[in-house]
Amino acid sequence: MGNTTSLTLGDGARLAYRLDGDAHLPTLVLSNSIGTDLRMWDGQVAALARHFHVLRYDFRGHGGSSVPDGAYSLDRLGGDVLELMDALDIERAHFLGLSLGGFVGQWLGIHAPERIERLVLANTSPYLGPAAQWNGRIAAVLQAPDMTRTAEEFLANWFPARLLDSGSPLVEPFRAMLLATDPRGVAGAWAAVRDADMRRTIALIPQPTLVIAGRDDTVTSARHGERIAATIPGARLVVLPAVHLSNVERPVEFLQAVLDFLQARDEPAAGNAGVEDVSLAAIPG
Repeated sequence: MGNTTSLTLGDGARLAYRLDGDAHLPTLVLSNSIGTDLRMWDGQVAALARHFHVLRYDFRGHGGSSVPDGAYSLDRLGGDVLELMDALDIERAHFLGLSLGGFVGQWLGIHAPERIERLVLANTSPYLGPAAQWNGRIAAVLQAPDMTRTAEEFLANWFPARLLDSGSPLVEPFRAMLLATDPRGVAGAWAAVRDADMRRTIALIPQPTLVIAGRDDTVTSARHGERIAATIPGARLVVLPAVHLSNVERPVEFLQAVLDFLQARDEPAAGNAGVEDVSLAAIPG
């Protein structure tokens, strides 16, 4: 695995990032969810790095990145990726984003299509309104004495009850990430989600796009993935039997779907390409 380093952005914020794999391979940027850091992808990086030069980073307000005060915008989060790519002399890259990372991926597909080769949008949505619900959450996380309650709420939305109740080792690293996250970083990122509405503009995305949805996702339901795939011309949709962190809960199926798509030689046909339901096994209640 590579070493984590950081870049100072134009506005003075510091962005932590890590590179893995041969620099001569095509670049794949990984972008994670609110409340996690770049270790969210630890289970996939070794396999991905055999085929790609893998670039992971921590959102501002998360992990090893600095924590600017105030609301973050999707323009700012997307701009952070472009600044990072510029600093590393990466002209074009594949992009895989999950949850908030998927919001950023949609923004990049709309506003910087010349920088993106293929786009994978996992467990995400173009819109999670209305805004009022986010204002209450933002106020609550900023007023809370620590991240304990927020962490448990996140975990309940990320994993099926069977994993939470059994004390699965899959869950504990994510509890630790959440507890270590600065509440200002969560609040800032939630503001970016609150203010985002790309329901119409994602129709402008020209890149070959794969949408991965979780059949049992309660944060960004499978319907959100279906709408994204129906709106982006030629997009493909894969539905996994998972909740929100599908790369963690269903790592084999997730990785296979991503590799099959990114390494495909053919271009998706114009128009919606339909749904592939990868329900290899049911999730116990």
